[in-house]
Amino acid sequence: MSKTVIVKPVLTEKSLNNKNVYAFIVDRAATKPQIKVAIEELYKVTVGAVNVLVSKGKVKLVGKKRVRKTETSTKKAYITLKKGKIEDFVKNN
Repeated sequence: MSKTVIVKPVLTEKSLNNKNVYAFIVDRAATKPQIKVAIEELYKVTVGAVNVLVSKGKVKLVGKKRVRKTETSTKKAYITLKKGKIEDFVKNN
């Protein structure tokens, strides 16, 4: 189940500077409880809070005829931990 909910971690400088907050791109249909269970199973940590953000896809003009294409929308989850630390967050991804 955790493989279908968690798509990939967000490895940016801003997301890596926060001590107990980790960012993940998750499935659009995933709920906060599902995300919490998936993170706890996958990384063996205790999750304190789950905050979710949906980013709408941008409209871009593509090609010689300037056709409008819409990028896909993404859903990010910001995980705050109560106990534990995700040690292999950068190594495995």
